[in-house]
Amino acid sequence: LRPIYEELVTNKGEFYEFAAIITDPGSDRQQIHPDLPHRKDAPLYVIFLALQDVTEKMGPTTFLLGTHTLEERTKFDDESKKDEQLSKADG
Repeated sequence: LRPIYEELVTNKGEFYEFAAIITDPGSDRQQIHPDLPHRKDAPLYVIFLALQDVTEKMGPTTFLLGTHTLEERTKFDDESKKDEQLSKADG
């Protein structure tokens, strides 16, 4: 992963967190949420790397494409527009 990291953030970038997410069979679906408040410049990058085969039965990870922009993040925060945005979700 080092070459990818260095290309994205250079050697001056800060390594913020290294975490593992484990979900047990039958667990409730996680609520869709933003990881951070909106900022003009991306404060960090998130990479999801599956360490096992992922099946349909396990359920996909859903991404709301474009929510890094202020316009789309504002829609996400507006309850009257959230359903329309979620209907376009990737996953």
